[in-house]
Amino acid sequence: MGATGKINLKFEKYTWLLPATFAVSAIMAASLVFFCKIRGLEGMELANTLTIGADVVAILVGVVLLYSCIQDKNGIGEGTRTFVLLITMNSAALFSDACSWLVQGIADLRYLNLAVNVMNYASSATLLFFFWRYTITALDLHNKFMKICNVLVTVLFVPTLLNCFVNIFYPLYFYIDEKGVYSRTEYFMWSQTFIAVSLIVVLIGFFVSKVSLRDKIIIASFIFFPVGNMLVTRYSFGISTQYAAMMISITLIYGLQFAEKQNQLKTTENELALAAKIQSDLLPNIFPPFPGREEFDLFASMTPAKEVGGDFYDFFLIDDDHLGMIIADVSGKGIPASLFMMASKILLENIALSGAEPGEVLQKANDQICRESHTDMFVTVWYGVLEISTGNVKAANAGHEYPALKKADGSFELFKDKHGFVLGGMEGMKYKQYEFHMDKGAAIFLYTDGVPEATNSDNKLFGTDRMIAALNTDPQAAPAEILKKVHDEVDKFVGSAIQFDDLTMLCVRLNSDKSNEAAKTK
Repeated sequence: MGATGKINLKFEKYTWLLPATFAVSAIMAASLVFFCKIRGLEGMELANTLTIGADVVAILVGVVLLYSCIQDKNGIGEGTRTFVLLITMNSAALFSDACSWLVQGIADLRYLNLAVNVMNYASSATLLFFFWRYTITALDLHNKFMKICNVLVTVLFVPTLLNCFVNIFYPLYFYIDEKGVYSRTEYFMWSQTFIAVSLIVVLIGFFVSKVSLRDKIIIASFIFFPVGNMLVTRYSFGISTQYAAMMISITLIYGLQFAEKQNQLKTTENELALAAKIQSDLLPNIFPPFPGREEFDLFASMTPAKEVGGDFYDFFLIDDDHLGMIIADVSGKGIPASLFMMASKILLENIALSGAEPGEVLQKANDQICRESHTDMFVTVWYGVLEISTGNVKAANAGHEYPALKKADGSFELFKDKHGFVLGGMEGMKYKQYEFHMDKGAAIFLYTDGVPEATNSDNKLFGTDRMIAALNTDPQAAPAEILKKVHDEVDKFVGSAIQFDDLTMLCVRLNSDKSNEAAKTK
């Protein structure tokens, strides 16, 4: 990426900086407007009035830019942190520049004139320092020579800043006479040394940088605008709008950042939509899934916490009398979890369709995931095989949630089965297989931890007790109605809180009469 794309908008450590810089800039803007009103612009030279007007407008633009950064929900990072400080120091330079003209020639405000001019010199040097820091990131200047240049600029910045404050005690660069009039000293040109060195290393950076010409032009605008401004106004004493020109450049940089970021977000949204569509198509989502098979009723659903999720369910007929059932939860969220989920689902289904026992299926899947995956991701899995004609179920659990079972005429209860290790955690693991029986009318409810761990705004968990209570509201209902009831109860409990985990459920009921008929036929 280039200058604009490279500056990510994530601020992970210095969360206080944006509000602080916004508050400081807003105070300076409000103070400047108030000072203009109190001082008045009557009797001032037209050039001075134009300069003050440009400074006021530019500092207000800076406040708006900082507010826009605060509203950015993605936060900011190292590059943008420097960018924010760049705006703030430009605002400080604008504030001090305007104030210096407002107090110019007023003897009673001589010391205020001295203070704002010292502030102007210091903020100008600091502004240029942050511009250099921003340029390093934007132009990707990380070779050995540019590191030396960076040390040079940093070392030179310290005495430059200190010399600005010398003027408080000794007129090094400028002085304020008894009439309150600002004048430069014979050593004024020394104050421009840091500016000259900084611009030289920036120009060197342009030549050695390998970023695109477009990105170089964006950064160069920070130099071209103020230099062009000074060339145009060099014969007009009293016009010092170079800082306003710099704010125009900063606004341009921000605008291009925002435009590129929006393009990136649009591309990401399109990719996520496509990934969600692929994931949705991969999960069986046509119900009833096996028309004509009235011996059992089945329904499943998956609601991802993000556009795509890491949970998945699966079901398939291994043969005419055996139904495979899978519920799984991949570690992590988003696209990485989704990709891992797709691979795990295909792998588990392919092994299961070979007719292997549940414990063997999990063992083979685990070994293959451990051999081929290097992402440190894992997946919890419950896999069971229902013999439709008899109601016998063989199952194995790889670190997944306990299933909930309902007897024919009873209610749902947690079935605390034996857990094995997660798939992808360690190669060579064995998985204990167990069996249970489902009478006619019995049902099994499978789910991921997104159900019991759903959290409300008071940071309380939905829990397995509420889940079981929701299941038993009408335990004889069809699987689709049971899942809807649980989902509704979770939504009611969570309220306006953000969904942090995928919500995935699968329910299978062995139908009363049909299961008997199938058993007799067999």
